[in-house]
Amino acid sequence: AFLAELLRRLDDAEGAVKDLHAILAEHLETKAEASAEASPAPEASASPAPAPVAPVAPAVVLVPGLVEKFKPFSAAMLSELRVESLMKATELAQSARSAGRKVEDAALECGNFAAANAKLREELKDSDAAEVLRKVPLYLLRLQAAQQTSEAYVQATVACEKDMRRREGFKREEEKRSALFRSFDKDGDGRLQEAEALQLAKALLSQTEPSSKVSEKTLKEIVRAALEEDGTVQSLSLLSSCVGSFREMQRDGRRRLAREARAKLFGNLQSKWRRRVQELEASAGIELEDTLKEVEAAVAPLLTETSTASTGSKAGQMQTRSQHCETLIQKGHEKAEEFQKKVQQLPMAFRKDVNSKQVQASELEELMAPHQKRLALRLGRTGQRLERAKRLTELFRAKVARKENDAIEVAKGKLSEALRAYAKSQSFSAKQLFQSTSDSEDSDMTEKAFLELCTKAEAETKNSESSESTLELASKVFHRALPEDAETKTLSLSAFERLLKSFYKVMQQTPLTEEAEVSGGNAKVQLQSGQFLEALESDPKEVEEVGERLRVRARDGSEGWATLAHLCPVPLPAYALRRRSPLLEAKDLKSESKEPLLEGDVVELFKEEEELLDEEKEPKLKVVFGSVQTRSGKYGWIAHSDQVLQPI
Repeated sequence: AFLAELLRRLDDAEGAVKDLHAILAEHLETKAEASAEASPAPEASASPAPAPVAPVAPAVVLVPGLVEKFKPFSAAMLSELRVESLMKATELAQSARSAGRKVEDAALECGNFAAANAKLREELKDSDAAEVLRKVPLYLLRLQAAQQTSEAYVQATVACEKDMRRREGFKREEEKRSALFRSFDKDGDGRLQEAEALQLAKALLSQTEPSSKVSEKTLKEIVRAALEEDGTVQSLSLLSSCVGSFREMQRDGRRRLAREARAKLFGNLQSKWRRRVQELEASAGIELEDTLKEVEAAVAPLLTETSTASTGSKAGQMQTRSQHCETLIQKGHEKAEEFQKKVQQLPMAFRKDVNSKQVQASELEELMAPHQKRLALRLGRTGQRLERAKRLTELFRAKVARKENDAIEVAKGKLSEALRAYAKSQSFSAKQLFQSTSDSEDSDMTEKAFLELCTKAEAETKNSESSESTLELASKVFHRALPEDAETKTLSLSAFERLLKSFYKVMQQTPLTEEAEVSGGNAKVQLQSGQFLEALESDPKEVEEVGERLRVRARDGSEGWATLAHLCPVPLPAYALRRRSPLLEAKDLKSESKEPLLEGDVVELFKEEEELLDEEKEPKLKVVFGSVQTRSGKYGWIAHSDQVLQPI
């Protein structure tokens, strides 16, 4: 049943091919018979007459299974397909297309049916049934042959239709030319006199060229080129060729003139555009370049100044220089923005001045592109030069700030030492020394009182070097010690006590003992090299066989005695950040950040406190917060300070 259905669908496809073959056979056989009849036998010839050409008869096609077998026409024979009229060619092409669609539909149905029943080969296990199924590939080969034959026949009929349309068009054109020639041939002898040929040439030229543009001399030259020996024109095609040659020559001349005029127009536009660009560069461009040179001249010596300046150089003068450079850089940015705006407005104004009917937008953009690219490159180089100057100025400011911070830290150490020595000479405690500057015990210390106290302390310690610079540094130490959110510029007792503290750095591993004497069992911990210690007493204690020992407090809060020979005095406990961390306002991980601190930033550590924070994942999270002051003078807290901060 499966093979019967498949064969039925295959017969439908082959039947459509057979019908199409029969239609073409009528025209091809008729042509073969006509060619045989049109070849007459030679009159005086000893050789026998050639046998007549037999018509092409249907033959057997080498495709098994067809009910009525035929041999498809070859490609050479199909190329000779001709019909007597355009109408007949159109009908033939329509019939071929209809038959071709039937073949395609039948082939599609046959292929789909065979694909849908492809599992029969696996389902049928009987040997006889399997033998029958081996015929399926043969049927599919027949289907492929039918499709190829129908495609070849359809292409042949379509080519025949196109050829007939071309022949019909040529025939109508010839009839029109003949009618035109006869209309000027007054005597009807098939020849045109020179006067008649002139009128015909005018008529031919008037189809494309106004007759007023063609002179009589030119018309005579055209006609003389087509005259025969007897002075007449016998061929319309020859005259038409002469007229066509003249038209082409005129077109070439117009094209040449148009090219010359266009080249002249583009030359004028290019010179105008170049002149506008030069005017822009001569005005705003020169101002921008002068500003850039001024910026570079001011920035160039900055780094040299920071490396060659002495320690006594005033940081204020350097800050003034950096501010001057920043002002010039800002001026350079303004000039660059102004120049960029003019560069952007220049092509827009130029487009408005150019007639859009004469020049296309793409051609105008191509004309302006080289100068626009050069101006864009100049703007890019300007930005690079300003960015380089900005980076150099920022680097200079950073070095100046570092230099100033170093000077303030050194001055702070000296002042602290002088104030401690002064307090010891007067037998004052830190509180008594603080209260000695004012009449009221509860009032804070003003800047004036602090400077007077520093002057007394330095006079007491016989330090008379550069009093003016010392007072300036003392003023900066005072302002650095003030709380960040202080409403009044006065120093509290706690801040003053912090100034009097002395710090040491462990230079060699040494034990921290409970008592001044060192024994085998009283050592609490071993202080490692690099740790900072806070001195709890000003005077060290002499211990036999060990030397002087000083009472100190370590970073973790443990107190004890350390060997003074293994310590080195430092102005303050400076720590560097191991990684990026925010400066928090309070001891809370969710607190607002004042500023981000980067890896390598230096801070002064005042104290560390451990807090237990309630978190969702870890209900009792222990976090160590460190109270610090940055080198810019800001106070705050750093979370996980025991992990983030490392001593310098």
